[in-house]
Amino acid sequence: MPVNPMLRRYRERYAEPGSAHLATGTQGRQFKQVLVIVCFAEADDFLDAMNIPGGMDTLSVVVVNSPDNANAEDRRRTLACLAALLARPAPNRLIVDRVNDPIPHRQGVGLARKIGADIAVELIDRDIVHTPWIYFTDADARLPADYFQTPLPAAGTLLFGYRHEAGDDELQRRADLYELHLRYYTWQLRRSGSSYGFSSLGSLLSVSAQAYAAVRGVPKRNAAEDFYLLNKLAKVAPVTQLTRPVVRLAARISTRVPFGTGPALNTMPTASEDYLSYAPEAFDSLSNTLTALTRYAECGELALTDSQAFASLETLGWRRFEAQLQRITALRQRRRQIREWFDGFRTMRFVRLAAAEYPDQPLLATLRKLLSAEPGTPAETLLSRLIEDERSVTIWPDDH
Repeated sequence: MPVNPMLRRYRERYAEPGSAHLATGTQGRQFKQVLVIVCFAEADDFLDAMNIPGGMDTLSVVVVNSPDNANAEDRRRTLACLAALLARPAPNRLIVDRVNDPIPHRQGVGLARKIGADIAVELIDRDIVHTPWIYFTDADARLPADYFQTPLPAAGTLLFGYRHEAGDDELQRRADLYELHLRYYTWQLRRSGSSYGFSSLGSLLSVSAQAYAAVRGVPKRNAAEDFYLLNKLAKVAPVTQLTRPVVRLAARISTRVPFGTGPALNTMPTASEDYLSYAPEAFDSLSNTLTALTRYAECGELALTDSQAFASLETLGWRRFEAQLQRITALRQRRRQIREWFDGFRTMRFVRLAAAEYPDQPLLATLRKLLSAEPGTPAETLLSRLIEDERSVTIWPDDH
């Protein structure tokens, strides 16, 4: 019988219909941990390449899904993958068919992840899965042998280290540039004092069932569902970003989603030196704004001299939020409200709005300057430098 009130409430009010029934597919077996994998238009043998550790102690919930607007070839491949998985049943594998019952395309991968995670919540609450955490990854991931041996925090969210890998030199060049952009962004957020300086790749994510239930599950979106899920999770429990162990991600060109790794690799410029990313001055503006907001919590006055930054705050809804904030007198609560308002989404929008004042610049030239590297230092060397500079960190949702 369920013993966790929050999980029970989530299952009753917010879980996807049919989750409880699908969870019966484990047929009374017990597992140490549960891994949710979403699969669309993958090769028949993708599970073999993933190297899922843990043996029979690991239950893999594989949500084979297709949007209702999928093209004929992607649907054919997904049906073939589903047939292959069903033809090779395994006692530590639960296959969910959302191909013959396609997913609404506007809900896309977000709904697919939510279906799998809601099944995981059901199994955890029934004590069929003993570790009260939900591990997420994607079909293009290669998991390290010590993946499930990583110590888990007491609560919240954990993100593994990552590295994009490709099968040829040109694709690896593109993957290195895109990964540089991702790491540069989170690196700059941390340097700016943001509370949202962590990776937002769903294939790296593990979350306690308690935190998952607290934010009512994965947002049902056809892209960036991982970003928006993490944005919610960071407001209710700590987020721990690891550098190791490392999940290897296959760098693949794709147009299946509107943005993300696949489309970014597809539109990469021919010359690496031409690849643009945010100007350092945009993050200087962010840092000054975060400092000004912290002082506002203390004194009730926004001492921000940067007119562009102030205009960006107004675009983000500062006036309306300020009116609400003035009703709060407790300093700790004011700080928390500001942190939750100026969240990962508004931070991203702020940095993009800053491009009106500080246009994007060639990323390699920017990093050579910031890292004091020699002229002409290649992307792979700069990437190694950024990775070496990273440290595992836990980001708390309040003044812990």
